[in-house]
Amino acid sequence: MCAPTYICTASQVTTAVTVLPDKLNTLEDSLADETDVKHYSFIAVRGQNVLIHAGVTKGGPLTLEYSRNENWVNIPWGEPFAVSGLEPSQAVQVRISKTLSGPFVVGDTYDLKLGSAPYYADSHVQGDAGELPSYWATTQAYRVLNWSVRLKDSTGNPLEGGTATLKLNKGADEDSFDLVTDGTGHAAGAIQLDGCHGQLKSDPFWTSSGKYRNKWEVEYNRGYWLIQVKGKDASGVGGRRVPNVSFAQICYQRMLRN
Repeated sequence: MCAPTYICTASQVTTAVTVLPDKLNTLEDSLADETDVKHYSFIAVRGQNVLIHAGVTKGGPLTLEYSRNENWVNIPWGEPFAVSGLEPSQAVQVRISKTLSGPFVVGDTYDLKLGSAPYYADSHVQGDAGELPSYWATTQAYRVLNWSVRLKDSTGNPLEGGTATLKLNKGADEDSFDLVTDGTGHAAGAIQLDGCHGQLKSDPFWTSSGKYRNKWEVEYNRGYWLIQVKGKDASGVGGRRVPNVSFAQICYQRMLRN
């Protein structure tokens, strides 16, 4: 312990180390006092890349550091940082302490992501308007949009604890929906869509069912969707090469002739 008349630095404080399991861990924690230093350890069992990302703090400024070979290096708070080039079973150490120049308030908290860095594997997005011709967008839906995603680590193994975000524009604002992967690296969900008033009207089109043919038109709104992996920019569906996938919500379907 430091004497009461001295200011402790992170290297002077001895504290217990929290060892985290083999996945992408998300935790919320806090410092007990201004001399407290929290230590975390993650073992890259397969030599996989490791993500370190300290997010929102509720309180004063904090210092984030990591070490892989007993040499502590500062990481900018709030920026995702990936540690690569690790050997199998090599440990990555992380510590969080109060920034010396900042204030401290008891009860202030922070969140931290530490573990296997996430990578996009594949996804599937499908609406409940599959019987309609794909005239207006790649993905079309009335009231339900089903989606699923698989994430992996840098060695190709399934990643547990990764967050994928689907961003959906139905013709106006963009909404975000999150899924967290399980032990198989998979997650799935269904998005319930509100009713809408179509700003666009289709040209008349025909559908067939057995010997019956019907003529229709629909009113719809056109937007887009994309999927991103949290903690990794320009990932998933969308990104630098393909910004998004076109989406149409069908608001009203009218039969013109049968």
